[in-house]
Amino acid sequence: NVSDCRMLEAMGLSRVVLARELSDTEMTRIVRECRIETEVFVHGAMCMCVSGQCYFSSALGERSGNRGLCAQVCRLPFYVDDRNRHNLSLKDMSLIDVIPRLNEIGISSLKIEGRMKNAAYVSSVVTAFWEALNGKKYNKKFLGEVFSRGGFTKGYFENRLGADMFGVRSEEDKRRTSEVEADARQSIKDVRKVPVHLYFSAKKNFPFRLVVNDTEGHEVVIQGDVCQQALNKAIGKEQIAVQLSKLGDTAYTAERLEGEAESELFLPLSSLNAVRRAACEELDQIRCFREPRRYHSYIPQTQAVSIKRKLISPKINIRLSGIHQLTEDLLQCADGVYLPLYYLRKADASLIHQYREKIGVELPRVSFEEESEIKKELQFVRASGISRAMCHTVGKLLLAKEAGFHITAGFGANIANSLALAEIERLGAEECVLSAELQFQRMKTLRRTIPVGIVAYGYFPLMITRNCPVKIESGCRNKDCLLTDRKGKQFRVACDNGVCEIFNSEAIYYADKREQLRIFDFILLQFTSENAAQCKAVLSEYQNGGIREGITRGTYMREIK
Repeated sequence: NVSDCRMLEAMGLSRVVLARELSDTEMTRIVRECRIETEVFVHGAMCMCVSGQCYFSSALGERSGNRGLCAQVCRLPFYVDDRNRHNLSLKDMSLIDVIPRLNEIGISSLKIEGRMKNAAYVSSVVTAFWEALNGKKYNKKFLGEVFSRGGFTKGYFENRLGADMFGVRSEEDKRRTSEVEADARQSIKDVRKVPVHLYFSAKKNFPFRLVVNDTEGHEVVIQGDVCQQALNKAIGKEQIAVQLSKLGDTAYTAERLEGEAESELFLPLSSLNAVRRAACEELDQIRCFREPRRYHSYIPQTQAVSIKRKLISPKINIRLSGIHQLTEDLLQCADGVYLPLYYLRKADASLIHQYREKIGVELPRVSFEEESEIKKELQFVRASGISRAMCHTVGKLLLAKEAGFHITAGFGANIANSLALAEIERLGAEECVLSAELQFQRMKTLRRTIPVGIVAYGYFPLMITRNCPVKIESGCRNKDCLLTDRKGKQFRVACDNGVCEIFNSEAIYYADKREQLRIFDFILLQFTSENAAQCKAVLSEYQNGGIREGITRGTYMREIK
């Protein structure tokens, strides 16, 4: 959205990759209102979850999608009633048909997914898009045969969500891919090659010498066997040139080939071939070489206070999902209470006024709409005497800061190291909920100058999506629903503000391990489906101790990749 792009531009970034969930209208708004360059995902696999906000893989597969090691849990069966459904698996996206419109919008760059795909796939897709960009005829049918999940979708771009966007990799898809693999591999040979200049020198009683230069200033000099006096058939300059120009399947093409050769000279063709191969291999090495990255320990510019300090009893903040959970008893007992931004108008005004110093609002973790409504609501909240806001993105942090709020960075900011923590503080956060994918041992080593905490209780949101996995199967039920996996585990699904959240089947629980929480300045209890009495009971357990079964420790006590 616009606020994220504004803040990223202010931070010094020159280009952003827009979310795959954006429509034509939403992309247009961002390009029109922001100066930063925009890159758009145009072809390949699509995650069900908004990127950077998926915790399904780390919760169930012990590999973090946010760290690039997704276990692809969403490709497994998930259903409401029909066990054969895959309600979290989207078709691949292809926007090749709307490239002229992307150009009209003002998009700067196109992004093609190629990770974990073979060279034939990458070559075929890039070739097709290159042809489309240049107004040439492209083979869209071939793209689908090379790889698809029951066809392609451009549903988000066209603002047409629903069942047509979902698909799985069928046996028929695999069969078609197998049939066209030879043609796809053949397309690799059509890629543009690197032009090189070759110069050779062949003199009797001296080693054969070949110099190769590319257009980027790289040079390779190779010496071969000693040239001999021809006793029978001599080799001429033209024959040497022909042999050296046979660059075949290498990355190079001979743009210029010059040289000198004495008469009555003999040199085996195998020797010329060896020199040519050696030159190409050495040039490959030079062109692929990059300066090694140098790493150093991060030392904050400000005087940081290590988290290894005298243990304290952390403050207990709570986050409610609705007004029905808000009671005066809860406000009295908790140190702080966060409500969703749009719900504050529904609360008892006298209660809000009485406890305004304890109350904060949580801005939407993901939003796609025009942001005037958020700004308007922030003004209303601030006028009500509320001065604290929880923000999960840098854009929402910007909006809250401009409205005069004290800011808590939420778990959605994914703050996982000292450098990120220092940066979010520089941007205006006064305290921070750390990433839910960190382990206690790593949290202890963070260097910081602001209070930090974790989500210590709650059915954690494993996914936040723009497409509803319930509606596509059984219609909109306008209430909380359950999604079931292949092992029979059930995950609650709740829709609000144009997005769906899928919650873990078990709640994070640490009331029986309160000693481990004393390394934090505060903890956050996230209430979702609990009623007011259940919220009060959980709060009491974290204040006085408690024990429960059927819970999870999240990833705080186990390593994830």
